[in-house]
Amino acid sequence: MAHLWLLLICLSPHLTACAQELVLDPPGPRLRKSGRPSSVACFVRGIQDPQQATVEWVDPDGEVIEFFDRRLVISDIYHVLVFREHWGDDVKDTGNYTCSAIIAGKIVKKTIWVDFSDDPVVGIYPSKNNSISRIEGSGKLILTCKAVGYSASDTKLEWLDPNYRTIGRYQTTSRIHTEQLHLRTRLQFDDVRVEDHGLYTCRVITGGLTMLKQVQVNVYGIYIFPSQNPLKVQKQTGISLHCQVTKPSGAKNVSVSWMHSYSIQVSSYDPRKTNRIFSRKSFMGSTMYIDDLTNGDNATHTCQIWIDGNSLHRDINLEFYDPPEIVITPAEDSIRRMKDTTTSIYCKSKGLSETQTQNAKFEWVDKHDNVIGPYIQDGPTRSRVYAMELPDGSRLQLDQLTSRERGTYTCRCTVGGNIMISEIELIVYGTPEAPTNLQAAAVDTNSITITWDKGYNGDTKQRFNIEYRQHDGQWTTHPTMPRDHHIPELTLGGLKPATVYEIRINAVNKYGSSSYTSVSVTTV
Repeated sequence: MAHLWLLLICLSPHLTACAQELVLDPPGPRLRKSGRPSSVACFVRGIQDPQQATVEWVDPDGEVIEFFDRRLVISDIYHVLVFREHWGDDVKDTGNYTCSAIIAGKIVKKTIWVDFSDDPVVGIYPSKNNSISRIEGSGKLILTCKAVGYSASDTKLEWLDPNYRTIGRYQTTSRIHTEQLHLRTRLQFDDVRVEDHGLYTCRVITGGLTMLKQVQVNVYGIYIFPSQNPLKVQKQTGISLHCQVTKPSGAKNVSVSWMHSYSIQVSSYDPRKTNRIFSRKSFMGSTMYIDDLTNGDNATHTCQIWIDGNSLHRDINLEFYDPPEIVITPAEDSIRRMKDTTTSIYCKSKGLSETQTQNAKFEWVDKHDNVIGPYIQDGPTRSRVYAMELPDGSRLQLDQLTSRERGTYTCRCTVGGNIMISEIELIVYGTPEAPTNLQAAAVDTNSITITWDKGYNGDTKQRFNIEYRQHDGQWTTHPTMPRDHHIPELTLGGLKPATVYEIRINAVNKYGSSSYTSVSVTTV
């Protein structure tokens, strides 16, 4: 009670006479209680705002007791260590506990010895029913053998392997080794493997007597297929995850099940329900099926294994991703551009990592499968049609468009050994091209039959305008204008014999007309 009154006085904002002090309650140096519960509090006295004090407990194994540890209860003032009845790990909990705080810029520590019995005892922790289970490849395992109530000067502890051979201290090549501490010894497995399973013995020699304390280490081989973790998946697809116990280490009862991310067991298939997620058991394994993946599935899924009463688990994380691809902008299958104008087409990567993007090679390929190179100032074509490199892609530049540039362009992206392509069609519209190869197919005394080759129609319907005249005469327009789908042939009648005629033709559409193509023909 006196402690509480002194605490209230020193915490008063109007009284500053009390010096700051680290206090244990009870004060120690020993807390002995036959049985549980028991507790010890630590606080800084003489500070106006107790929450500003940095207080820390360290357990007998030298580990800082974090705020989430079940042994620690923190209030506005106190940092209380609590030892409850149902924990019952007297060996582990026995020893020196150190409370430290920073007071006036200095670290101040106080220690209290906690024990629960007058009887000497030897224990191994962590373990449950003298056994411990681990999954192969799960990393480090440390077992501590501790002697309580014995004389440190007359007690020796050592670890023996399943063949009763002494396990030595750490060496560069040793994966399993020991560390000797005050009345305790640690057995450490740097990387737990299936071959480590077996019965390990802690031998305690004291006063001419030898005591043995044993723990069964069970190591199980468990794998999930697919083995990638995290596993990248795509939305609205389906996936199956298989969990299998491959090396049961002599276990008799093995049960495998899948758990939802919200810790509920995945049920088996039921034909009466909508089964988007269900599981199917197999010998020492289980497969979970997820159909039509949604946002809620982008989480951690747990395979839970019960082996001879020991619970183990292995997690796998699903992460949604967009598959790598290249994207062309404008994002259309085809684009229409008018003759004599300029256009730019971009090709960029999507879904690639920064390193992959830096190493990616982008190329533009024309309709003849020729790679389009960079700009050349005096090039007949490359000054108008060329590719430009970008940090994350490539730009295709087309200036002063002609009908020759129409067609399909392909962007090709090479990343490592992977090649991705995307295509876009360029349609060039405008006035039609002039007909070519105009010639006389048949000549008579009074008629001439001409043929020609059609040019590009400017992406619309075209017709052909034919005119003729005698040398230096007036042009006469033939009344018939053949259409685009007609045979390119026309007969000019009513002509004079042995006369030279000039004949010309051009193409017309809704955007205008082409230049003329001419030929001179003499009648018979």
